[in-house]
Amino acid sequence: MILRPANRTVLILDDEEGVLELTALYLRSQGHTTMQCTSAEAAIERFSQANGAVDLLIADVSLADGSGVEAAMQLKTLSPALKLM
Repeated sequence: MILRPANRTVLILDDEEGVLELTALYLRSQGHTTMQCTSAEAAIERFSQANGAVDLLIADVSLADGSGVEAAMQLKTLSPALKLM
């Protein structure tokens, strides 16, 4: 028997639609809830709207509108418990 962790909410930040969709599809197949964003600005907005109910951020390092690392650091400041990948 394989034990899965409790359902997690994952915010995925990537400016490549194909990567974004594939990652979200896989995570949902594993029982997780996903939120998808193609820009750092949108990710920060979605995170704020979720009132900190995000368990994990998966972010592309290089985005068209900035850096996934910078967005991750901003979100980590808002929620120190946020896991980053």
